[in-house]
Amino acid sequence: MKNILLTFGLFIQAYFVNGQACVGNGTANITFVSSFGGNCTYNISMSVTTTSNSAKAARFSVLNATPIINPVCKTSSLTTINCTNTGNLNNLGNGVVINHTFTNVTIPCNTAPSLSLEGTTANNNFSSLCNAITVTQTNPNPVKISYFNGISQSNKIALNWQTESEIGFSHFVVQRSGNALEFGDLETIKADGESTEKINYRFIDNNPFPGINYYRLRQVDKDGTVSFSKIIDINSDGGASEIIIYPNPSTGSFKMKNNETIISSDVYNASGKKIDGILRKEDTTYTLDFPNKPESGIYFLKITTASGIKKYRVAIN
Repeated sequence: MKNILLTFGLFIQAYFVNGQACVGNGTANITFVSSFGGNCTYNISMSVTTTSNSAKAARFSVLNATPIINPVCKTSSLTTINCTNTGNLNNLGNGVVINHTFTNVTIPCNTAPSLSLEGTTANNNFSSLCNAITVTQTNPNPVKISYFNGISQSNKIALNWQTESEIGFSHFVVQRSGNALEFGDLETIKADGESTEKINYRFIDNNPFPGINYYRLRQVDKDGTVSFSKIIDINSDGGASEIIIYPNPSTGSFKMKNNETIISSDVYNASGKKIDGILRKEDTTYTLDFPNKPESGIYFLKITTASGIKKYRVAIN
């Protein structure tokens, strides 16, 4: 995923000790990572610069993370200290830049990240905060999804989703998997445009795997940032017929029996990529071999006969 840092303006509130501010020029860069259900995950990097010799440390906080994240205190970009009691510290001096990054911070998607950058002038920093810079901004995720679901209909699977808003958003890529680990692209769907209104989308998978299919949406912003929706699973209606396939699992070769001619057989891995196979007729049976033995795992076999297409889930050890 290409991470794009979004720089946010600051809403500044200063709390003075002895009329003195010891930190200023606070910034926060927030990178959207992913969303699942109603929660969004971010990486948040924060920076603050000391403005006088009285500063001993800086305290970084995410005020509305779930679960709660304890504040992180630093005397420099490399030194982390206990925020309850910083110990005996020297003054940092003017113009010292202190940085910290919080990774995989979870916040409800309808709530903007709220951050705090603070300086301390004494060894017990909770009672000696010289000033605080509070950062609050709108949610940096350009697309907010209300729901994402699907239903099996006559050997097809219909996917439906709705967006609450689309700001700076480019397109969706519908992805499918047979094991919820390896995903392949099915279709690219262009965003309707800049909108704060609800927009409905629909996609029909005309050729799902037999059994359980896993789907997710790859969400691409106009600046190239990529994120993913939650994963949903849907059971297709296909798979039953008179064709016998054995052994299953196999070590890399399958035999098939059928009461009508098998025209072709195609094999796909869990992400939907076609695997090279060779089909041979031998008297009353057919043999499916592979020039190069596929890796162990679950595969999907699509068999074409005179009466139509039948689908099966097979395994290779």
